[in-house]
Amino acid sequence: MSISYAVVKAAARKGQLLPEQQILDLTSSKDLKELINKLKDRYPSLLTLGPVPSVEAIEKTIFEAFCGEVEEFVEMFPKAGKILRLFEQEIDEEKNAKELIEVLTERKKEYVELVSRLRQKGYDEEIKESERIFQKYGIPSLVISAFAKCRLLKLRKFLKGYKAGVSEVLAEYVGLKVDEFNFNTVIRGIKNNIRRDALEELLIPDGRRFGYALLKEAIKAPDVKKAVATLGYGAYQDDLRSLERVLEREVRRILTRAYYNGYTNLAAVIGYLELKKIEVMNVVRIVKCISRGIESKRIVSEFLF
Repeated sequence: MSISYAVVKAAARKGQLLPEQQILDLTSSKDLKELINKLKDRYPSLLTLGPVPSVEAIEKTIFEAFCGEVEEFVEMFPKAGKILRLFEQEIDEEKNAKELIEVLTERKKEYVELVSRLRQKGYDEEIKESERIFQKYGIPSLVISAFAKCRLLKLRKFLKGYKAGVSEVLAEYVGLKVDEFNFNTVIRGIKNNIRRDALEELLIPDGRRFGYALLKEAIKAPDVKKAVATLGYGAYQDDLRSLERVLEREVRRILTRAYYNGYTNLAAVIGYLELKKIEVMNVVRIVKCISRGIESKRIVSEFLF
């Protein structure tokens, strides 16, 4: 099949993405049963879980549905399979990183088995980088960042090697994803007192908004507020969540442009899958929050993006 068929398929699903208001409405569900009832049209597989499904079962079902959708597009356009399957990797990324952290820190005998399983999923580079950075700094949380960094580098590499149908909007998308990663690395790293040399080693050069020299300068800042000011966002020093959302909205703006503005190349497919992934992650966050009894206003202000 050709890329044009995949683009048509993505365009046909334009109306299936949950509108923002509907996402917000999900947060007011009194329990998981009501939430599933609201989602049954978009995620019918949830109805197979029985009357009182666990959070884990709901999460697994939603993620499997998304990965199945990714595979649909891979089947339509296998040439872009390596790029598109990065969405599947991202869904499992944190869980796999935490499993690797566990065997690295506790020197468990399951290490060889886990590494073999992760390699089958395509995490070779992530394993090498995680082991290297853990052995060098001994900081478990850096493993999660190493996984994310490797995924973004692979995305950029794959797109550079994929000549047909790569537009400026895709280059902008990747650059903004790099910006988002670098920003979170600097700010969250400083906030959690991570070694500055370790943070600098995690940075990815050539983003769109933050120059490499500026990021290294921000890392040297004595606290988070000064780092934020160095990056040019002093107005958000006391509201970091709002700043994170500014960057997230910028990424969504580019994705929406890729998806809705008539692009007839890979940008339309990636735009759709990224927007769908954002929806999936928000739904899973809402599921977890409702199961813990967190009120709607707090879910919206602290957990959605």
